[in-house]
Amino acid sequence: MTIHRLCCLLILTLVAIPAMAQSPAGRWKTNIDTPRGRFPLIFEFAINGDKLTGTVSNDFLPKFPIEDGAIKGSELSFKMRLQTVTLAYSGRLKGSELLLTSKTVEERASAAASGSTLGDVLRSANVLTATRDK
Repeated sequence: MTIHRLCCLLILTLVAIPAMAQSPAGRWKTNIDTPRGRFPLIFEFAINGDKLTGTVSNDFLPKFPIEDGAIKGSELSFKMRLQTVTLAYSGRLKGSELLLTSKTVEERASAAASGSTLGDVLRSANVLTATRDK
């Protein structure tokens, strides 16, 4: 009976490891190429059932919460609201990469007289490839 339980535990472990590796939970890094150079971004995700929560930030910005996050299998979606723009992201986890596509769902006039806003920078990157931060 002990050998039987040990075999069952081993099989469950071997099945669970790939499933855990396919979760987008954790910290992901990417960069957006801008005229002023690379703009780093960090996505931090947590999962509770089919709900996806988390933040988007970098070393110079506060953490912006994601909204309306959902996950189904290896696909995820969420929105991020900034000062002048709301972006909707959809993505797919492929191994150690997370491919995210964005679209603008709401945009308001910017009060900035010149220069680009964070919304402008994020809106310019329609497709992002993030890698898991170990």
